[in-house]
Amino acid sequence: MAMVALKKVVFLAAIAVIATVLSGCQTYQVKMSYQCITPPVAPNTMCMQWEQIGGVETPTTCFPGSATVTTRNGPTSMAELKIGDEILGLDESTGKQEFSRVRAWLHRDVEASSEMVAMTGLEGTLTASPHHLMASGPRNYNFVSELQGSMLSTHDYKTMQVDSLSPTVGHGLYAPLTATSNFYVGSPELKTSVLASSFAEVRHPERYAYALQRIMDVAEYFDPSIHEVHSSSYLHPVARVLMTMFPGIIERHIKGQETILSGLSKQSVVV
Repeated sequence: MAMVALKKVVFLAAIAVIATVLSGCQTYQVKMSYQCITPPVAPNTMCMQWEQIGGVETPTTCFPGSATVTTRNGPTSMAELKIGDEILGLDESTGKQEFSRVRAWLHRDVEASSEMVAMTGLEGTLTASPHHLMASGPRNYNFVSELQGSMLSTHDYKTMQVDSLSPTVGHGLYAPLTATSNFYVGSPELKTSVLASSFAEVRHPERYAYALQRIMDVAEYFDPSIHEVHSSSYLHPVARVLMTMFPGIIERHIKGQETILSGLSKQSVVV
């Protein structure tokens, strides 16, 4: 009994330590380029409007602003979603769908444009970052970059086959954390919606979901305003801490993401 109690104390202490450093800073590499989208008009010789591609180089584990989720009032875009909204997800312990509260944004960058992957099947196309996790069966999540030929779980308890993957550019970066740690996501180009994890970058997210949710509980206890978004480019403090604690994982996936996108740009992948 004493050993069990000690383990609990150590676990809670570790969470408390994480919670106390949530306001710490993280240094990221900046990698961006610009392209002219409004050419000069005589007699001017300078571009009239530029578009930024890239930015702070963190794992783009998100969906674009045009991606959609289902609220109690119907579909809404990621760009319009707010903390406190309830969106359709899946209680994986019961296998039943339920509306789950958005408790935080793990990543939210309104102005960013980044390289993503377009997943296309008979039902249409969905765009996401290469290392976001999509459900291809009960508690079976895989990276978007690995979904070639996979069957994704849809909101009507059916499946959608991914026939092709292709590189594309996504505008805006959105990764909501829900109470169920997942949500159904669609797009204007998709006739259905498919189940996505709230997490990315690590395999078997179900192993970490409970722990992260409890860390969020502790963070809220120490700072009730911890989830407030104060800028157009936002990375949750908890995510920032985890990236600091496990930099090797993050760096490896950034490099892997670049390799994957480079490979997709050189060939058309169709089954």
